[in-house]
Amino acid sequence: MAEIVAAIGSLLSCFCTQNCVNTQIFEQCKHVINPKKDIQKLIKIKTDLIALMDEVNDKLRTAKINQGVVPRHVVRKWLNDVQCALDETHHIEDKVITTKMCSNCLFPKCHSNLILGQRISELIKEGTALALTGSELLKDTLTSQVETIGLELPPQKLVGETTAQKSRQKVWDCLMDEESRVIGVYGMGGIGKTTMIMDINNQLIAKPGRFDKVFWVTVSKGGDIQGVQVDIAKNVGLVLSKEQGEVERIGRLYEALKGRKRILFILDDMWKVFSLKEIGIPEPTAENGCKLLLTTRSLEVCEMMGCRKAIVKVEPLSKEEAWELFLDRVDVVLNPEVMEIAELVAKECSGLPLAIITIGASMRAKTDIIYWRVALNDLRDFNNRIMDSEDNVFERLKFSYDRLPSEKVKKCLLCCALYPEDYKITTRELVEFWIMDGMFEGRNRRNELLEGQIILEKLKDCCLLKSVDVWDEAYSEMSDGVKMHDLIRDMALRITRKHFMVKAGSLLEVLPKEVAWEEVLERASFMNNMISKVSISPRCQNLSNLFLGGNPFISSITHDFFIHMQCLRVLDLRCDWYNANHHLESLPDSISDLVNLHDLRLSWCTKLKKVPSLTKLVLLRRLELNNTAIEELPEGMEMLGKLSCLNLHVVKLREKIPRGLISKLSQLQELYLGGIEVDKLYDVGSGESFANELLSLKELENLNTTFHCFADYASYVGSSKFNGLKWFFLSVGQLFYHTRCHLGVSQRATVHLYSDEGSSQNAHFFPQNTNRVEINSFNDLTSLNELGWLIKEVLTIFECHNLKNVFSSSRLSQLLQNLEEIWVNRCDELEDLIGEEEEEEDRRNFKKIEVRVDNCSELKKLPQFKGVDQSIQPPASLKEIKGSREWWDSLEWDPAYPQNILQPFFIDLSLQEEEDPTYLEEEDDDEEEEGNVHSGIECDNCQMNPIVGKRYKCKNCWEEWVVSTRGTMGFDLCEDCYNTPWKHSYFVNQHNTKGHTFELIANRGDSPVPVHTVEEQNSA
Repeated sequence: MAEIVAAIGSLLSCFCTQNCVNTQIFEQCKHVINPKKDIQKLIKIKTDLIALMDEVNDKLRTAKINQGVVPRHVVRKWLNDVQCALDETHHIEDKVITTKMCSNCLFPKCHSNLILGQRISELIKEGTALALTGSELLKDTLTSQVETIGLELPPQKLVGETTAQKSRQKVWDCLMDEESRVIGVYGMGGIGKTTMIMDINNQLIAKPGRFDKVFWVTVSKGGDIQGVQVDIAKNVGLVLSKEQGEVERIGRLYEALKGRKRILFILDDMWKVFSLKEIGIPEPTAENGCKLLLTTRSLEVCEMMGCRKAIVKVEPLSKEEAWELFLDRVDVVLNPEVMEIAELVAKECSGLPLAIITIGASMRAKTDIIYWRVALNDLRDFNNRIMDSEDNVFERLKFSYDRLPSEKVKKCLLCCALYPEDYKITTRELVEFWIMDGMFEGRNRRNELLEGQIILEKLKDCCLLKSVDVWDEAYSEMSDGVKMHDLIRDMALRITRKHFMVKAGSLLEVLPKEVAWEEVLERASFMNNMISKVSISPRCQNLSNLFLGGNPFISSITHDFFIHMQCLRVLDLRCDWYNANHHLESLPDSISDLVNLHDLRLSWCTKLKKVPSLTKLVLLRRLELNNTAIEELPEGMEMLGKLSCLNLHVVKLREKIPRGLISKLSQLQELYLGGIEVDKLYDVGSGESFANELLSLKELENLNTTFHCFADYASYVGSSKFNGLKWFFLSVGQLFYHTRCHLGVSQRATVHLYSDEGSSQNAHFFPQNTNRVEINSFNDLTSLNELGWLIKEVLTIFECHNLKNVFSSSRLSQLLQNLEEIWVNRCDELEDLIGEEEEEEDRRNFKKIEVRVDNCSELKKLPQFKGVDQSIQPPASLKEIKGSREWWDSLEWDPAYPQNILQPFFIDLSLQEEEDPTYLEEEDDDEEEEGNVHSGIECDNCQMNPIVGKRYKCKNCWEEWVVSTRGTMGFDLCEDCYNTPWKHSYFVNQHNTKGHTFELIANRGDSPVPVHTVEEQNSA
């Protein structure tokens, strides 16, 4: 009792002297009475969310690898919401640790802690809701496509009805018979081996039956056993890393494959012999029904791989087939005189499809006989030289390169060779790279983009680049892309060998030594390698491009690495969400002197906390810092007047963005601020100034940001300048939710509304081209009649507690004509999906819509689903209705439409096994909770901080240099990571041990190794 009286007295003292609490003192005080318990509860929820997110990501990763599918929209949103919740939880933990005590009371800084306590309470509720949603998602389909036996590849047209079809039929017969186990396909480069096998792959997938799974692995020149192992492992949802020992990789892959039956392994473009045992592939036998199909340029490889009699040679096209293909590519009517020379030109291609296609395309629309005579002389000159078959092919490809219309177009093509072999590049990224590289200097931004697109189309028309569909990480959707044929890439690397250093995708662990970096070097690419440290200082005064992206293990860069790179224009260190860099924490200050830098990309360096000063980088046009750990903006941001793209998506700023900074960046065309806490964008209540700053950006085309309230959002969207945006992703409200951009680049849009301040009268502020809308906690909303017609694709409604029905009949046909998906969740007052019975003529105009309703306990009526002929027979598009038996039995039914009509579609969720959300259980034993939270101790694998539950510490590992405030030493794991050894095996070489020996730490502070004092650390 004495303690309670003292606490109340202390609170009243603060109320009188510091205005710590308002008139609702008892309502607010509950947030600080037991803050420790709330924090521990929040930490437990965080742990559960991490586990759920990992499980969802594992399933998505496996599904993407095995089936080529993509996450559903709601799954992507949930993952991003969870990530932001975790980010804010980390932020709150830091605040709790650093908060100082108020001198007049028992509580630290009472007023701020009341707010902090309220936010913790809200986070607990939000985290609980996210966990429930995650559990529901795990029970449902996470991806948007059904499972297939393999990955369908872009359709390929076989050229040569006779020659190619004969070879194809031979391969098909070998696959169908019971004798052939290893089948080899060989022939010259560019002759069409891969095209033929891709066509066979697609037929096997389209008409399953012979094989249960088809695994495609591109080996390519320079590929090794480890790369083949990693790619095959992805097909079975297994994660292998280069850090694992050879025996471990073989054993784990073999274990994952040995029990599987009827698998076809396709190894495309093999250059050397691999033993199946060295890879970990079980020997194909009649018992397991497995087969191996390989393509190569060498007959010897086929023989050494054990193909025996199952060897198929792909022959060049016949004279007639080659001429037909050539005319198709030339695509012009030629006069007889020119036709005669054109036939001789086609003959010089030696029946090689790739050469015929590229040379034919280079002569497209040429009708003057002089062009044809010059072409024939050049090709005959190649043939008169003594060269091997590979050189012969390259010379024919170079023929097409030499006839490109300008040096600028040639340079654009050659730069594509900087990317790894078989790499798919989005057209957006490629054109942007050309711009940053200075290909189109002297033009304004729009003309740069236009010229880039024109050159790209020219290279595709000449068949030097091939159109493909590629996953665009920036917008989380399939997008237009291109790729280079490996022979054309090899040709480009031959041409540029004196000025390019390209080691992309070569599994490098270290960069080449300084001696390999010649002063004439202009471009260097080390993308997608295993580099861990950059410790050289090359002298490359002419280097303009440096690609180090896709190296997730880079942990440090020496301070003098960039000193002799004064001409550098493009510096790419980015990773992606799948292979994020969790090691690089800082960059050398020498970056600050790269005065010619135009493009700096650091995306997904998740531990990067600070970027050196940018004051001197006045030419910088693109700055990507998204998904980094920076806590403050780099010094000198106000000097970047030429900046056209600024990406700060999901950064953890501790300080507000200075007012007026955005408007100073007047050339911005792309601005990504989504995921930043709204109070870091501007002071609460002064959002109008931020909207005005946005409106001052006359060149802005792409925008992702959050508004504090609906009024601020409306002031921006209501402006005429808003119509100039081509793409936007807008959020409204103070909740911590965020989401990645997931729609297209042009005329695609998303609005998230998190607010209870708006009104349905403000519906006209929803732009006409909004594709997706999410409405969360918008309690003034009772129906969507004013909103629905503005939404093209997806409508999601969360916790709108006054919503009575989704639509009423008066405008139902108009409302639903565009929508594809509706999801309503946790709307307590929802009584009906459709307020009144719609007209029959309206119903006939409906298209298929996916409708999902979750946790709406008051929903008592279902629409009367009818067939096309208005019979009471449900339509074929109706798949299922899920819910609890109690809810199903409580529904109200029209006598003309009885319950038994829909009974076959009902699934009782209460009968299905449900996961137990343990975080909902209250813990009464405070001391037990404390013992399970290891304050200041971080899991060295998954970065759980602090470790909650069991902590495992290696007895043999200790760090010689330890920051005393970290409170931990050596190598620690949480229970989940400890129970999954392969997850942390790559840490072994980073510690002073040959292996790990773990001990269970029961309580905080317990340690099996000595804790070194600060003096001991200094002496070390």
